[in-house]
Amino acid sequence: MANVQYSTDFAVDEKHKLMEIPPELVQHIQEGSNISFKGDESEAIVLCTDDATFSVKVASTSNTLYITDAVDPEGSTTIFSSESPACNIVGSVSSYLELVSCPPRVEKLKILLSKCPYRGNFSEADSEDNSARSTSPLSWQQLVDQIQASDAEIRSALELLHAFELDGCWRLLDDTYATEKFSLILTSAVAEGWDLGKLSIAEVTASLEGHDTPLIVVQVLLKKYGTAVDVDGKTECYALSMDEIMKFEAIKLLKMNARWPFDDFWATWSDTVPDGAKPRVELLAGIGLVYETETGGREKEVVFYPANELSSDPKTRMAELFKFKSTWTADDISPYLSDVAVGGLTVEKILFKFARNFTDKNGVKMFNKR
Repeated sequence: MANVQYSTDFAVDEKHKLMEIPPELVQHIQEGSNISFKGDESEAIVLCTDDATFSVKVASTSNTLYITDAVDPEGSTTIFSSESPACNIVGSVSSYLELVSCPPRVEKLKILLSKCPYRGNFSEADSEDNSARSTSPLSWQQLVDQIQASDAEIRSALELLHAFELDGCWRLLDDTYATEKFSLILTSAVAEGWDLGKLSIAEVTASLEGHDTPLIVVQVLLKKYGTAVDVDGKTECYALSMDEIMKFEAIKLLKMNARWPFDDFWATWSDTVPDGAKPRVELLAGIGLVYETETGGREKEVVFYPANELSSDPKTRMAELFKFKSTWTADDISPYLSDVAVGGLTVEKILFKFARNFTDKNGVKMFNKR
């Protein structure tokens, strides 16, 4: 039988915390990777490694666990015997911290960056405009300190937001400014006779000199609406996606008028896209919805409802969707969930957890609020 004694500073559930470490996290610790706890007073704490995020939950035990300061240098599984020195018990706990892999909590990233959008060099130099800002631009370290996600997950989220680093701080293009400048790029392409399949960043930037469109803005916009291509050894050339251009023009129209008669919208949309491009209803996925109305006949209308303005929390996203529309088809709702289906979470899993499915009188599978 082992000799047991209580330490003079024995504490119950106060000084000590136990944490169960999953195998993948053990490897991170052994490799010396960065590990940190993140969360302010209003947030549930998470643990972040270099490339993953874990929620931290308290799990109770049926038996009290005693903590000793004894260490076995040989690594034996039996460290106490009748011949061993007294086992010094320094504390006891009835619960431990459990780590569960979870999606990165990056919804605050867009909120923070949107407080100080980039509107061009003229705006940056305008003292009145600067004084009207609610906050200053944030550095990488400031984002890392505030966002509950790993460094790798934050970088991925920044890329999805088309954020860019300028003077040591991370920025988003102001929506109105970005729309104006990309429209200018498209107009210049027509005027200059450029091939949209091989736009040179250098040529585009030079042609927009005097229009407050610096190089970084051209880079961000061409990357957002196109893909990099190699053209006769020229550096930084992009092929614009015709689908992305058509989506851009659709969003412009829907921001001008959030609700259109379908035929009017289709005719206007068709007139705004490049020659040879043909709009398709599926390009409106996650941007707008096509409704059938009962106003003097079965007419259709297009309603602006962008997914990128909804919450990035799956539960909240579903509540927003069902508040906007009580029933959804799978085809309509899926584009509104694809961007929150991350970290092992799929669209199907989100629907199973937060929605109820049924078949309507026409045999179409529908979803409504659970």
